[in-house]
Amino acid sequence: MSRRSARQLRMMASAPLPVRDGVAPSRVFLPSGPWATVFEFLVERFPYLTDDVLHERMMAGDIVDSEGTAQRPDTPYEPQQWLWYYRQVPDEPPVPFVLGL
Repeated sequence: MSRRSARQLRMMASAPLPVRDGVAPSRVFLPSGPWATVFEFLVERFPYLTDDVLHERMMAGDIVDSEGTAQRPDTPYEPQQWLWYYRQVPDEPPVPFVLGL
């Protein structure tokens, strides 16, 4: 197991979003690249999500920068920073028996 630097630990501890429904926020790094907007980058970075889903999530304020500022589809792309977002965790089917502890 690798040791994390103090800076990495501070970054992890300083998420601008709280835990929601038991799920901690995730983050994505914005590398240098050709994207004009944050939306263009996210469409390429998350190909399994539709453009409509990404657009909705951005308009709902669910994708923010390290300061907690919501990123809109037309937000200019600025590399070398982190964006924070919530993963969408599907509901799990109920267990058909009582779980033992």
